Amino acid sequence: MDASLLLSAFVLTLAMSFLVGLALREYYVAQEHLDYFGSVRTYTFIGMLGFGLYQLDSDLTYGAGLAGLAAFLTVYYWRKSGAAKPGMIGMLTALLTYLIGPLALTVPAWFVILFVVSALFVLNAKERIRTLSETITQREVVTLATFLTLAGVVLPLLPRETIAPWLPLTPYQIWLAVVVSTGISYASYLLQSFVFPRAGLLLTGIIGGLYSSTMTTYVIARRTRDTGAPLEVTAALIAPSGMMYVRMIGLVAVFDRSIALQVAPLFLALSALTVVVAWLMWRRVPAIARAAAPRPTAHRNPLELSSAALFAVLLVVMAVAARYAMDTWPDMGLHTLAMIAGVTDIEPFVLSLLQFRDPVPPAQIVEVLVIATAANNLLKALCALVFARRDAGVRAATVLVAVALLSLGYLAF
Repeated sequence: MDASLLLSAFVLTLAMSFLVGLALREYYVAQEHLDYFGSVRTYTFIGMLGFGLYQLDSDLTYGAGLAGLAAFLTVYYWRKSGAAKPGMIGMLTALLTYLIGPLALTVPAWFVILFVVSALFVLNAKERIRTLSETITQREVVTLATFLTLAGVVLPLLPRETIAPWLPLTPYQIWLAVVVSTGISYASYLLQSFVFPRAGLLLTGIIGGLYSSTMTTYVIARRTRDTGAPLEVTAALIAPSGMMYVRMIGLVAVFDRSIALQVAPLFLALSALTVVVAWLMWRRVPAIARAAAPRPTAHRNPLELSSAALFAVLLVVMAVAARYAMDTWPDMGLHTLAMIAGVTDIEPFVLSLLQFRDPVPPAQIVEVLVIATAANNLLKALCALVFARRDAGVRAATVLVAVALLSLGYLAF
């Protein structure tokens, strides 16, 4: 190895090993555990040991060093257990530190840093991990495991041939769209359920918009009909639509980056406008009223197989309808279907177009996206008028209609 690269790897090993030892010492001090394995110097020496043994030409040498360290730690743990002081954090951290040297010599520096930072995060997240483990139900764990199996095992095995002339999609494309859409929804679900379980009304609307802007608007409208400050309810009804544009950009980018880049300037501008208007309204609400606002939760776990199956069925239906519309009414068929999709479910329709074997012209897909999102905003405006308290519903509907008209004006001019 080049001398400069060898020196860089050695310095990185020293720095990361020292950081691990320092973080572990602070962890034990915070936990008031005074009897623990090793000091900052001990972990630095362990990192140097792994680095030096890996430099020797025999893999057996490094393996023997690892076995010797593991044997020493085993004896140490046995003695601690006999003294009724069990605990493996220090010993496991020592083994991880022994790996830093070989990693610094064989992988990029960013991965070594990520490796150490991840270990430190897990080390210092004891209470959060405990709280999370107590919060997650067995049903959610089983659902996630099932979904990971379907996404990581079943998806790669699905056929990639078109199902039929009237359905220009493959089984792989259908399920890939399901995985991507539900994956984004699941990220929002985790944020709302575990990271911000006590989020205020505005933040609930923002996070919920990443899950489903239509459902979030409906739930907030229904559950705040007789409660909450009018301006805060208005802000919460508007915010999900702003995040809808962000979600659509992300979904489109997965399947066609060029189209995502074309539609991103308009969608980001509309998203920023909507969120800023919502924030300005929220800022006018007294702090006491914000604290007293209800915190509706809108969503079930999006990884439930029933939700995934329904999305797949809608995707197939929309794909068949889109093909029929293009063949029957080449000029207006897709635009009409986009308006219908906007008041039902946008994503299956858009994702089906992005995956056709006979590609739809990018300009037409951009038009369809704009029309569908505008129609969806009109639907949410109607939802706000019908289900929300009158003063908040009228304000929210006015903003949503204005945003829809702006997007349609973009197409016209």
